[in-house]
Amino acid sequence: MTTFKSPADARAGRLVLLQQIVQEVSAAAVFPEALDIIVKRVREAMRTDVCSIYLTDNATHAHVLSATHGLNPAAVGQIRLAFDEGLVGRVATLSEPINLRNAASHPSFKLIPQCDEAPYHGFLGVPVIYRGDNLGVIVVQQTGMRRFRDNDVAFLVTLAAQLAGVIVLAKTGYGIGLPTSARAEQEYCVDAIAGAPGVAIGTGVAVYSPADLHAVPDRVPEDPSAEEAALRAAITEVVSELRSLEHSLEKTLRPEDRALFEALAMMVSGDSLLKTTVARIHDGNWAPG
Repeated sequence: MTTFKSPADARAGRLVLLQQIVQEVSAAAVFPEALDIIVKRVREAMRTDVCSIYLTDNATHAHVLSATHGLNPAAVGQIRLAFDEGLVGRVATLSEPINLRNAASHPSFKLIPQCDEAPYHGFLGVPVIYRGDNLGVIVVQQTGMRRFRDNDVAFLVTLAAQLAGVIVLAKTGYGIGLPTSARAEQEYCVDAIAGAPGVAIGTGVAVYSPADLHAVPDRVPEDPSAEEAALRAAITEVVSELRSLEHSLEKTLRPEDRALFEALAMMVSGDSLLKTTVARIHDGNWAPG
């Protein structure tokens, strides 16, 4: 018998997958390993023939192929596209996704023989943006003619947003490949926005430490009903905060960027995720666990 997932179940499944990928990337020993995890997991999740990451090198004004599953691995680090070159350059310039059934028919298409990409037609490219700066582009490709579905685009956009901060920390040498104690002691630079004129010298403090879900212990709840109520309240608050953020940025962000908040809200409030978690609470674990 064939079973079909409801939209809510599909969103919840994607949310869990996003969490898993971000956790695996954060736990990577070195930055190249983190990139390899991203392309491998995205290729599997989206059932595509290729997933690649191009990172932006501002010093040379180029997008560099930094990881791939599906293209020629020897091309990693060797392929450099100018900022305005190819579909990758187009995605970065527009700072928005490009979704094509037949990439070769697009005027910006550029064939790169070293990548062995001639057979691929379906193309989806999504920019990785952090605070207005383009960090790179995530690309998935398909051998056959394929225009990716809206939920595929939403998944990749959401993943790119989630990974942007991880990539920034990794590129500054902070966050990946360091034990927790070393992370706390390492010096690194962060570009900030001035809040007032003048010069001040002091000690910086990270208000929010990197999340470590593995540090949350399992615990038998004294009152499962209270834990369930706390979970539902937390989900309601998160959804409300996401939609409030979307509304507050209405005049700042484009509609396609604001849609990210609604996509996250829908995934967080998915029935499957809620039902599964409630069941685990009543099986003997508290809500944080």
